[in-house]
Amino acid sequence: MKQNTIISPSEAEAVFKQANRRSIIFFVITLCFLAYCAYEYFTTTNGAFRTCLNVFFWISLGCWILISMVVLWSSENDSEELEKVDAERIGKFPIQQVKDMFAEVFSNTPGFEKPKVYISYMQVLNSWVFNTLFNQYQHTNAVYMTEMCFEKLSENEIKAILYHEMAHFRKYIYMENRTLNFSMFFFFFMPFAFTALVPFIILKIVYVIFAFVAVLYLWNKIRAVNDLDSHAMEFLCDLEATKHVGKLNMINALIAITRENEPIVQKSKSMKDKVKQVVKPQKPRIPVDWAHFDTHVVNGKIESEELEALHRTLESVENPELMNAELDKDGASHPSLSKRVLFLCRYGHS
Repeated sequence: MKQNTIISPSEAEAVFKQANRRSIIFFVITLCFLAYCAYEYFTTTNGAFRTCLNVFFWISLGCWILISMVVLWSSENDSEELEKVDAERIGKFPIQQVKDMFAEVFSNTPGFEKPKVYISYMQVLNSWVFNTLFNQYQHTNAVYMTEMCFEKLSENEIKAILYHEMAHFRKYIYMENRTLNFSMFFFFFMPFAFTALVPFIILKIVYVIFAFVAVLYLWNKIRAVNDLDSHAMEFLCDLEATKHVGKLNMINALIAITRENEPIVQKSKSMKDKVKQVVKPQKPRIPVDWAHFDTHVVNGKIESEELEALHRTLESVENPELMNAELDKDGASHPSLSKRVLFLCRYGHS
């Protein structure tokens, strides 16, 4: 039976290792195929075949560069390097305190590379990293954090998010992220260059259909990233963060992100998403409002005195829902808030 959820750190590690192995194998296979295409290009006497190889190579490269530039531009466009921020404060924190936070996190997560730090002015509470093989371009080896984080989160919650992101940067990252999906474009486009070797129009059409089906089949077998692969990384990065700041800070950071981003998510939801919710509703969930546990000190956070009751309730309820929010639903890249909080309650470091 196909696994559809992760219930322990060992399972998360196993899923990540298997997915990472597939990621590397896919990258190596693509490089070998590219090497074979290069060999054919320089040795073939078929001019049409050589032209096709050349055309599809540049199509693949062009698509990769275009998509990569769009992804990078979306991060760069509204961000500023921390060292160049000309302000006394970022959010509610003095600029020097912000720099000290990053310095502390970096010193506790040593590695070969030290990422650049960028403050993003996107109106969302979020943080993300790039760690690619293209070290000469600093934007692709960087930590991004939105200004809103410094307005809505406490210092320890900010550090929790940073430790989570540094776990991605240092350890839990797939080859696709390291290469900005370089291999995917060549894997999908280059096989169609061999159409030039097939005689007759009918056979060419048959080959194109066959190649399309074969490429999709191999992609799904070797490398298609499923939700579980992405969820495993998030669970493991959450767990890494708790080693430095404890599970309460990580839990409260996740609650704040879900709560503060919900109005933005709802505003940006497309009609397609709304129709999908009606046509294909998710399995009913039992509300377990996290705010009902905010009783010892009513401050919009879970305190240590309140955590045990929250954990006990999450364990006893099937398919709980801590918040009526999009981020408390399983997504392609992140598990639901409820699953992440339960995972941290069980296995997070205090």
